[in-house]
Amino acid sequence: MVKFYIYIVFIYIGLVLVSCKQEPKKAMSNTEKMAAVADDFNSQFAAGMEAITKFRGVEKTDSIKAKQALDAAVYHFEKANLMDSMNLDLVFLLGNSYYLSKSYYRAMSTYERIKRVWPNEEKVNKNLRLSYREVARAELYNENNPLSCRNYVEKSLKMDPTDVQSVEILGVSLARLSNWDTAVIELKRAIQMNPKSATALTNLSIVMSKQEKWEESKKYIEMAKAIDPRMENPMLTEKK
Repeated sequence: MVKFYIYIVFIYIGLVLVSCKQEPKKAMSNTEKMAAVADDFNSQFAAGMEAITKFRGVEKTDSIKAKQALDAAVYHFEKANLMDSMNLDLVFLLGNSYYLSKSYYRAMSTYERIKRVWPNEEKVNKNLRLSYREVARAELYNENNPLSCRNYVEKSLKMDPTDVQSVEILGVSLARLSNWDTAVIELKRAIQMNPKSATALTNLSIVMSKQEKWEESKKYIEMAKAIDPRMENPMLTEKK
């Protein structure tokens, strides 16, 4: 089981009275604060923990501070990892920081590294599965590589066949590969798992249009629009 070593760092700051005639000191930038941390494992680890705690406190209220905190967490955990690459608790925290900062490829590689040592650790496997799913999504929509997407999303589904997002991504990747019949099966499975998935209904409508099954295509886009009026099937619009 993953053991988390919680380093609670109490920092006592002495307040020094200064003359009102002195110039106020310029606040340190995020980069300067990161560079100022002592270059040893414990200091870097503690700074990373402090940064990730700060992120949790502001992630929903201040996107700029949240990004700065995540950048700091990654920076310090990476430095600590260079000093002790065998500390798997640290590696897990580094993987989490990558995932939270949406560096899904790095997160995936990091979790795979831990899994080789802890193959049955539940938290590692869950986060690795989610990383496979997000890498698959990126391969599909950002890289336009449905074959690579299929490879990664099948890894995700092997770890959890009930993940509806992965099922839908698989269906879209199959459609992009022109495997229409199999795409329909997977998209219908996604809808069966989550009948209120407007995106799955829309994707199924588009696949039906590709097969020139216009009535079914209209039925599914109407179902999608009833859930989310923003949904559209451009192929049906062009056909009018």
